[in-house]
Amino acid sequence: MLKKNSKKKYFTERYGNDLFFRRNIYDVTVKNIEKGSHVLDLGCASGHIGAYLKDHLSCKVLAVDMDEENVELSKKRGVNTILGDLETDECLKRLVEYTESNTKFDNVICTEIIEHLKSPELFLEKLKQLIKTNGKVIISTPNIAFWNIRLKLLFGNFDYKEIGILDETHLRFFTNKTFRNLLLKKNYEIIEFHYLYTHYQDLGFYIMRIIPFAGKFFKSIFKGLLTYQMLAVVKLKN
Repeated sequence: MLKKNSKKKYFTERYGNDLFFRRNIYDVTVKNIEKGSHVLDLGCASGHIGAYLKDHLSCKVLAVDMDEENVELSKKRGVNTILGDLETDECLKRLVEYTESNTKFDNVICTEIIEHLKSPELFLEKLKQLIKTNGKVIISTPNIAFWNIRLKLLFGNFDYKEIGILDETHLRFFTNKTFRNLLLKKNYEIIEFHYLYTHYQDLGFYIMRIIPFAGKFFKSIFKGLLTYQMLAVVKLKN
């Protein structure tokens, strides 16, 4: 694996600084992928993660996205990519057929996905068919209880945007508690849970550097307020 700075340089040179806008979904994801593992990248966008895993960790990667342009961009980066809607039976059937002719997946990446789905519960249930017994799922979602969303609600505002927590394509919203409950309800064991912030200049980043010295009580309160994105690494319960 590349050192942290060289990894960041790799991404920013190829895909722009937007990949490091948060602290940091991509960094946490890559750290949880074993070299040479079999990876399913769901909602792969332009294929940046898949390309990195393939080129630098020698992973075998299958990527899926529902946008034709993204699929073509991902393929140009050398990633085996298919067009598919994750909530359709057709897409699931193709993925199951793939695992039958290859192997099930060691790691499944579904970062920034479940908030776009009509039924994250059904999606997580179906996902179990694709994972090895000891396989991992890396899953993230925005925190609807982020401080600026709470402030907007206080003044009666809940306006959708083109990007962000209130992205106009988001169908479901989660807090720290409801995200954890969803994973546990679907019989996943949480191995790691990460609280991520907008970027290094965000107020949350600085406060969370100080909060650990204030004790668990204050830490738990401020995490709910200052966490922009939550990421969990989970596996199937035995």
